[in-house]
Amino acid sequence: MAYWHIRLHPSSKNQERWEENFNEKELLTKISLIGMGVSQNSPRLDAFKNEMKNGDIVLVRRNKKPIALVQVLDGVKDRRQNAYNQLDWFRYARKVKVLDFADNREDFTSASLQVLRKSDDEKTTTYKYIDDWYNEVRPIDDTYHFSKIKEVYIEKYKMFNQFTLNLCNEEGKPLPIIVIAGKNGTGKTSLIEYLSEYSANSDTDNLKILKKSENNNFISENMKKGESGIIETREEYKNSIQYIPIALDESSIKDIKTIEKLFVDYWLNQVKFHNKRNDEITKDLQKFITESFDGLDLGFTYSAIDENDNIFFQNKNGKKFKISELSTGEQILLSRVLYLFLKGYKNKVILIDEPELSLHPSWQNKILKIYENFAIYNDCQIIITTHSPHIISSSKNEYLRILRKKENGNIEVINDLKAHGRDINSILFDVMGEVAYRSREFNDKIDKLYIAIDDRKFKEVEERLQELKKDYGAKDKVIMEAEMLISVFSNEE
Repeated sequence: MAYWHIRLHPSSKNQERWEENFNEKELLTKISLIGMGVSQNSPRLDAFKNEMKNGDIVLVRRNKKPIALVQVLDGVKDRRQNAYNQLDWFRYARKVKVLDFADNREDFTSASLQVLRKSDDEKTTTYKYIDDWYNEVRPIDDTYHFSKIKEVYIEKYKMFNQFTLNLCNEEGKPLPIIVIAGKNGTGKTSLIEYLSEYSANSDTDNLKILKKSENNNFISENMKKGESGIIETREEYKNSIQYIPIALDESSIKDIKTIEKLFVDYWLNQVKFHNKRNDEITKDLQKFITESFDGLDLGFTYSAIDENDNIFFQNKNGKKFKISELSTGEQILLSRVLYLFLKGYKNKVILIDEPELSLHPSWQNKILKIYENFAIYNDCQIIITTHSPHIISSSKNEYLRILRKKENGNIEVINDLKAHGRDINSILFDVMGEVAYRSREFNDKIDKLYIAIDDRKFKEVEERLQELKKDYGAKDKVIMEAEMLISVFSNEE
């Protein structure tokens, strides 16, 4: 939610009539609109159409005289024709709810009396003026809403016993991305299933959550299941959680037909309810793809949707093609992130189980950054579980949480491992717990080769070396090291 102030004035040719007859209070009472009559190229119109959001608070004024405080309810409408005879200049409008009329309130003072201005600096008198007024009149049930999880405590659930998981950085702020890794049996999937079902349970475990007030302040709150007085909070939590499970079926997000349907529904919604033109929707989608896939050279972007609901993309050369013509990997990658965008997820906690499935390792290295971009841009918190050393290596150290089973069977959290940028082998051994990254057959053959080298049985050495090269290639690191050792021993002979 943001604060704005606006001056509802007509075009200059109607200035005299406006000063004598225009009544902002009457306008707001009869049709509940605020609007602008500026040209298409005006930066203020761009802010009115694209920056102002539903739920924002707007002070309506005539120069320094406050008229009313309103809350935005809907997107921009292009009112080329309207029934209100004083609005012949009033082309672009947004529906609002009047929170309060000014009456005898003192004059509004601001460093800027532009037609439209956003007030986002808490230190200014303008921000304080609007904030104080809004705090006086805001609805009681509109005080706080759920934002993010700061800490999880589980007294007893499956393999978790007096288990604590911190989801904040060193400054105590909730992280946008949390990567949960560990061996099978350490409860990765059970943990996010627990979080997805938390509000429905009735025992005494609790979460420490962050709640965001309508004036953008934050408070921490312990949310204990079964405790009286937090039913509303649990309902907020339930509505704020989105769980994307590991079981992906025909109707899942990787099914391209599902994405195509979501695409069409999104496009129709933007036209019908937000009064957007096709070129505006195209610009929004292209901006999302550019920002979300920053650092991943896909080589294409969204182009258009035709009258038969066919969705087209285009490459750098301008050649258009359907989404179904992308490679399987590209479809999966694009679908998983487009799904979040097309569903309109904002201010959500999104739980994702093993996002690496069906992705090439080179894309596994980059998908975490894509999710991070999405989380930050849409004020979300994304919690993922993974077995992928590529995702673990690409994770910032502060994002990583490793689950390990202690000798007594309890699960503990390791959050100080330095994995960012490390090679895959060290991730497998040091982070994921001594994973054998070579097959037993290969290791047995290598062992026999080195025994033959130690025994100086060079005929056997050559036979075993050729067999290994045939199976694993001459450029395998271990085979090349063995060849160097053979060369040294041969020279000694």
